[in-house]
Amino acid sequence: SAMSKCAATAAHWLFVRLKTPVRPTQTSLAAMKAVPASHDRFYKFAFVTNAGTTLKSVAQQVPLLVVGFVVGPAAAGFFRLAYQLKEAAARFAEMLGRAVYAEFSTLNARGNDAGSQELFGQLRWIAAIGAILLALLAAFAGQPILLLMAGPEFLPAYPILLILAAASAIELFGVGYEPHLMATGKPHISLIIRAISALLLLIVMIILLPPLGSKGAAYATLIYSVVAVAMLFFYDMWAKARDKLA
Repeated sequence: SAMSKCAATAAHWLFVRLKTPVRPTQTSLAAMKAVPASHDRFYKFAFVTNAGTTLKSVAQQVPLLVVGFVVGPAAAGFFRLAYQLKEAAARFAEMLGRAVYAEFSTLNARGNDAGSQELFGQLRWIAAIGAILLALLAAFAGQPILLLMAGPEFLPAYPILLILAAASAIELFGVGYEPHLMATGKPHISLIIRAISALLLLIVMIILLPPLGSKGAAYATLIYSVVAVAMLFFYDMWAKARDKLA
């Protein structure tokens, strides 16, 4: 895992160097210090976005830790394997979100609301198709993948994989909402929604873990994703209706 992250970081820096003439030697300490002063709400944006990322990461890791502590290491092993496959799909959604954030920011800076809405509509179609494909892949290829990765003794993780794949599909479907909120200067809305969803995740896990074990943690993760994306969706609808009335 550490090696793959180092390789990904190195690849990012390589492509940056190939695509842009900026070099580290051309950036002075004084110029770096001047950046926050030249951008309104720089520190607030940095704090809110980093807090949101941290909260989302915590919400992703808490289920595994709780399963291992409450249910036991064997159940945690099944859950961890299924969760690794879910995270592979989540990486695609994360990369897509980072890419469209730059486009949303550019369109918003130019005041191109029509272009932003068009991009958002196109992204919805792409995300919807990706979510459907992900669900089908989990349903029809989940068992062969588990067999290939871990052997027949880990096939009991298949139902957990299906539930977590549904959670990933929902997160992928809603991938455009958070970048859009950040680009339009509303990252705090995303943070609030993630905080509420994470609190609900903990409550549902406390309720479902004793009777259902690892499946209870998987269902809690699914509910977390459904609630987060639903809240982002309804906030987006409310914001659009408010703007029309204004």
